[in-house]
Amino acid sequence: MQRARRRHVPGWLGFAGAVGALILVPTLSGCPGTLDPEVAKMASNGGSGGGATGGSTATGGATGTGGTSPLNCTGMNDGATIISQSCAQTYCHDASGATSCGGLDLTLDSGLAARLVGVRAAGTAANNSLCVGNTENYLDAGSNPATGLLIDKTKSTYPCGERMPLAGSFLTATQESCLIQWATTLTSP
Repeated sequence: MQRARRRHVPGWLGFAGAVGALILVPTLSGCPGTLDPEVAKMASNGGSGGGATGGSTATGGATGTGGTSPLNCTGMNDGATIISQSCAQTYCHDASGATSCGGLDLTLDSGLAARLVGVRAAGTAANNSLCVGNTENYLDAGSNPATGLLIDKTKSTYPCGERMPLAGSFLTATQESCLIQWATTLTSP
């Protein structure tokens, strides 16, 4: 009987392979929704036109002491990434699932702002809304920083239904602040 030979793999090579696999799997699987290049650019640049600039770093309430520490709103903390990874999922707030999730479609495309800014929540029992009767705007037009039901539902003091995101982990304080920063690119004039 012949014994299988084990090949020694240096520690760094095994580590590099594991990191490569972590990067490759999400890349191959894609993300739900449609990511419009202009929306992605707007999110990563902190806005367009007369809006905020340098969107990758902002100051906000991450420290709880007046918000003087810089936020890292990149990677998993980027507002568009938070929306695509935590909200615009199949059977949740993507184009196909929105009809059964309170009617809210958070697909990242050029029509997103029109579906959110100044639009009153239209949740009904028929579309399985967790906020039936709430008439708050998803995002308030002209708000800077952004305010509205989209923001309120991610906080620990959510106004109705269940705290979002419903599946998975709640947003960190940094992610909440980065979501507000991203939403402000949609709401501010």
